[in-house]
Amino acid sequence: MNAEWTREDYIEEDVRRHSEELRQVTQVTSQNAAALNALIKENERARETFYRFVEQVEKEFERRQTLIDNVELRLRDLEQWKSRTGTYWAMGGFVIATVVAGLINVTINMIG
Repeated sequence: MNAEWTREDYIEEDVRRHSEELRQVTQVTSQNAAALNALIKENERARETFYRFVEQVEKEFERRQTLIDNVELRLRDLEQWKSRTGTYWAMGGFVIATVVAGLINVTINMIG
């Protein structure tokens, strides 16, 4: 059978064989390209989801930080009020004690 083949027959067979291989390679390449495109789209969706999640976490962090700052501010106000109240009580006590001492002194001077 090989003796009957001419040079053209071998060339045609090579072209046919390589054409089939090229079709298979092209088909595999197309499948790989489609899979790669699907992965790229999935990666983009995952990245968008990740960034949305990061934004939500940042907003929640800011909200909680605001709550903490407000609590600290109220605590400072209470501490200042407490120290001011102590000062007012001390001043009031001093004034009352002075007035009472003066009244007692005046009463003793009137009696004695």
